[in-house]
Amino acid sequence: SLVFFNTGLEFRYGFVMPHNSTMKYLVSKPAYGFDLIFFRRTAGNKNWHHIYRKPYVGAGLHYMNFGNPTLLGQAVSGYAFIDFYVNRNKNSGFIYHWGEGIAYITKPFESETNNLNIAVGSHINVFIDLSFGYIWTLRNGIMLKPSLSFTHYSNGSFKKPNLGINIINAKLAINLKTFPTKNNKSDVYAPKKEERKYEFQTFFMAGLHQKDPPMSPVYEVYSLRGQSNYKFSNKHAVGLGIDIFNDHALNALNGESQNKITRTGLFVAYSTLFDNVSFAGQVGYYINDKYNNDGKIYSRFGFSGKVYQGISAGIYLKTHFFVADNIEFGIGYTF
Repeated sequence: SLVFFNTGLEFRYGFVMPHNSTMKYLVSKPAYGFDLIFFRRTAGNKNWHHIYRKPYVGAGLHYMNFGNPTLLGQAVSGYAFIDFYVNRNKNSGFIYHWGEGIAYITKPFESETNNLNIAVGSHINVFIDLSFGYIWTLRNGIMLKPSLSFTHYSNGSFKKPNLGINIINAKLAINLKTFPTKNNKSDVYAPKKEERKYEFQTFFMAGLHQKDPPMSPVYEVYSLRGQSNYKFSNKHAVGLGIDIFNDHALNALNGESQNKITRTGLFVAYSTLFDNVSFAGQVGYYINDKYNNDGKIYSRFGFSGKVYQGISAGIYLKTHFFVADNIEFGIGYTF
């Protein structure tokens, strides 16, 4: 069978959302940009290809002008993405898009030359793009894809300020089917039976973050996580767990010299599964916290993947009511 690789050009037009009232002066003109994308339909030789209706996977190069070149500048990003069909139509239908990557922003906060940019404090940022749209497959493999997108840039509080830049934009992609390659694996797929099982997972995570005001020291933060999961299908799992955080910024924030860096929290979790990779969202509650200014509720979003037998590696963003606290990198083991 043949798998077709595609190229496309995607045009964007929208506006920066002043999601914090102090950001209104940063919004002047509409934001606009474009993406060069490369993608293909999944081959069908893995279980998750079928349970997610053979989505498209690909990579893109992204450019965005924020509409305020003096204070915000522009962004250039590289990212990977996946497009899922909502219905079971093989050629045309509603899709939702999930893209993540790294962005370079040309005009971050600088204490002397650009101290009015309170949105981003570093050149390097995380790029997240979520959209919902429709694919029309025309003759000769040409596809049109209009969609409405939410695009986000931030550094996970590695460097302040970090309110982030959020953009609502309309997109129109024109995709051209370019060349086929032979696929020898799709015919050997054997559907897996629906699995239901319990598992226990431990993760050690580490990261860095900076607290307000800008130019403050950067502190390390560590966490140890224990989690019990119930996988109730090949696609979904739910879980309960406990976190122990050691955040070295807390002594400075508390004005204390003694050790008050430990927080403990309980959380619930939901995971979407792609064979050996899982995307998870967690909501937790601090049961022990000497620093109460962040509130009692925290959340975590990210993904992990199995690298060898029961060993996994992951990256997550921890937030307090969607205000980034830190990006966590870690390694874990699943029993």
